Amino acid sequence: MKVKVLPWNKDKWNSRNGSVLPFDKLEHAITAFVVTLSLMLMGPDHANQYQVGAIVFCFTTLLGLAWEFKDGIIPYDGKHIEGLSKKDLIANTAGILLALLIYFVFIV
Repeated sequence: MKVKVLPWNKDKWNSRNGSVLPFDKLEHAITAFVVTLSLMLMGPDHANQYQVGAIVFCFTTLLGLAWEFKDGIIPYDGKHIEGLSKKDLIANTAGILLALLIYFVFIV
């Protein structure tokens, strides 16, 4: 099974392919932020928060990577494959890191 990868120069930072928000990359960053912060807030209080943060980081990163692989393999309309976007992965990572930063600076 071959994964289609979007070429860097064709994958626009300001692409308007979002599902809910008009901008796809912003949607990726916000979704990753919300998922990460939610998981951190639901984590156990008695645990080492840095270990929980590492686990949440790995989980949300793998979740975003799995979603991008899905975009690179499964047609979105039955015949056209969007493609794995490296810039979507960067936006996901930015959202994850921002959520962890806010959690560790302002909440813990």
